[in-house]
Amino acid sequence: MKQFIGILGWVLLAFGLFLYSWDISKPKDISIQGIVPPTTYAITQVPYVVDGDTFDCVIKLPLGISYTCRVRCKGYDAFEKNDPKGKAAKEYLTTLTKVSKLYIAIDNECFDSFGRVLCNITYQDSSGNLIQLSND
Repeated sequence: MKQFIGILGWVLLAFGLFLYSWDISKPKDISIQGIVPPTTYAITQVPYVVDGDTFDCVIKLPLGISYTCRVRCKGYDAFEKNDPKGKAAKEYLTTLTKVSKLYIAIDNECFDSFGRVLCNITYQDSSGNLIQLSND
């Protein structure tokens, strides 16, 4: 019985230290950086296309969580906006995001120096085939 009370005391002490270190007065930021395993998620919305390889999207995560971010396709380098072929690249990606189901594969190294999510994008064509837009 004394051993049980001793263990219970240590558990209560550890729990008390945990509560003391956990500041509930400040809201916690939910971040996916560095903790997301290599997984594929559905993209539910693309409100804005920046150029031929970068766009804003809403990603449907597990447990009903939606994550809004700017993504850049890994292994896929399109013409920039100021390039003469940049407008066509942006229009192609805009059309693709409107007519196809998109999926995003994120791994542990998922942010670039601009804060964009680096990912592999897969889309579903009209026949139901999955085609990888980016090739990492």
